[in-house]
Amino acid sequence: MGKPLVVMGNKRPKILFALFMVSVGCALITSTVHGQLNGKPFQQWTAREAEGLLSNSAWAQTRAGLLKVEGFDIFTEVVDSAVTIRLDSALPLRQALARLKQLKNKYDQKSDRDKAAIDAKIKSLLECPECGDSYVVTIRPGPESRNELPMFLERMTLATLKLNVHIKNEKGETRELVKFVNPRFNGGDAMFVFSRFNAKGEPLVSPANRTLTVWFDQIFGWAKATVTKFEFDVPKMTINGKVVF
Repeated sequence: MGKPLVVMGNKRPKILFALFMVSVGCALITSTVHGQLNGKPFQQWTAREAEGLLSNSAWAQTRAGLLKVEGFDIFTEVVDSAVTIRLDSALPLRQALARLKQLKNKYDQKSDRDKAAIDAKIKSLLECPECGDSYVVTIRPGPESRNELPMFLERMTLATLKLNVHIKNEKGETRELVKFVNPRFNGGDAMFVFSRFNAKGEPLVSPANRTLTVWFDQIFGWAKATVTKFEFDVPKMTINGKVVF
């Protein structure tokens, strides 16, 4: 599963068209999400809005065609091998996850008492105690993807991952990976937890920064490049003068 996607012969136009359609759909969802964030509380979000925020937004990206999936037609493979990366220490993403839990439990049709019980169950998700001192990054299979994350992630040690998974700002400053949650014990999602502050008590990103990049080195083998980069625009993650991550 960890082999790079190979594009061959006259099928390349199909691949490019598929990627184009994925990106167009992502852009439409993203614009919807940004619109509803401006004055619509998360308790009123639709499932589509919450899911869009979790797959393509200022805090999430979905990439297609990063994994080689045996047995799939190369056209289908592009979409079916999608991977989503999320900045889960961002409150909007936690609100989106909470809203999906509400909708799954038919929250809007419940009595006030039942709503309070559901709210109690999602309280820790919304508050995220470790997010105060940490950045939380999650990777998972993308929407509609038929494959899971590479199996080798289940065998990775924290020591190995520290050498191969990084977060950086545009100045090259980094933060240490301090915790890894195996996808086998996290519903198929791999979670990476990084220190938020340096020795001076400074966060990695502030409103003065331009970009945040999550790097996965060559051990992942997702693409032809030796490093797979997911770059996030810090100004887009900034709300009321504060970086929300």
